[in-house]
Amino acid sequence: MKHSLMLLGASGLLALSACDMQPTQPPLEDSTASLARLGRPPVEICHASKGASGYLRITIADKAVPAHLGHGDGLVGDPVPGHPSMEFNAACLPIPSRRVTTVTGTWDGTSFLFAGLFTVASTGPVDAVATVSGFTDPMRLVLLGFNPQDSSCGTQWLPAVLPLGPTMDPPEITAHWEAVPPGTYCLNVVGTIPVPPFPPPYTWTVTITHP
Repeated sequence: MKHSLMLLGASGLLALSACDMQPTQPPLEDSTASLARLGRPPVEICHASKGASGYLRITIADKAVPAHLGHGDGLVGDPVPGHPSMEFNAACLPIPSRRVTTVTGTWDGTSFLFAGLFTVASTGPVDAVATVSGFTDPMRLVLLGFNPQDSSCGTQWLPAVLPLGPTMDPPEITAHWEAVPPGTYCLNVVGTIPVPPFPPPYTWTVTITHP
């Protein structure tokens, strides 16, 4: 009658036969490590579940992605299946989709001219990155409300009080607003020097990421 011994080694428990002392089965290997060894990086996916958010972040093989997407799973940053206005964040929680809008503007020495508006569809974070040309003193970004009756922009048309962006040196300045209410906005780039005297003419291009 054969007897088996259980030995604890670096790779885990091995079942050894008393006759030939050879493993009767190979040790189990972590699937993520196996994928990495084969040169196929694992993929993080938002898997439909019965959890609080309805989705759970799991790691799968790249070749399994199409099957998961086919039955209602999704990738981080992609739209939530059946809800195109929502997307998955890094924790696989459905959040309002964020869009990217580019606007431009100028200060001609006496007035501001805005080319392009952006509309926030639902309350959420707004991030802006501006590239400024023609001015080198400290500046900041300012959100302005839009009045469709006369196509004007101003703080008086804001649906809520919003803070000014931080003071930064051009050519690139940024700002973040955490909870911007729904509405249509202009984005202004202003110098921090007192007026008068007025700053010289300058122009800007702003990339805005928003709900």
